[in-house]
Amino acid sequence: MRSFYVGFQTGRGGAAEPDAILDALTFGVCLRYRETMGSSDWSTILVRQSDGDDEAAFKLLFELFEQYVADRERLGYEAIKSSYLKMEKEFHEKT
Repeated sequence: MRSFYVGFQTGRGGAAEPDAILDALTFGVCLRYRETMGSSDWSTILVRQSDGDDEAAFKLLFELFEQYVADRERLGYEAIKSSYLKMEKEFHEKT
C-alpha cells in the first residue's frame, strides 16, 4: 500500500500539490473507521483493517475510493479535515 502511494508521488515529481485528489484521503479513512491518525496514514489504516493483508488492503482502497472522491468533490478538503479534527477532539475528550 505504501509503495503505491510513494510511487504515485514519485510519478508526480514529489509531494502532491495541496489540491491533489489524495490530499484528504487519510482524514477520510480515519473518519470512516473512527480512528485517529497518530503515526498512521491511510495505507496503514487500510492494512490494519485488512488484518495485515496488503492485497486485501489494496482492494479495499478501490472499494472506498469512489465514495471518498464523491465526498471530496461535494465537501472539499477543508470540510473533511475539519470533520476529522472534530472527531479527534471528541476522542481525546473521552480518554
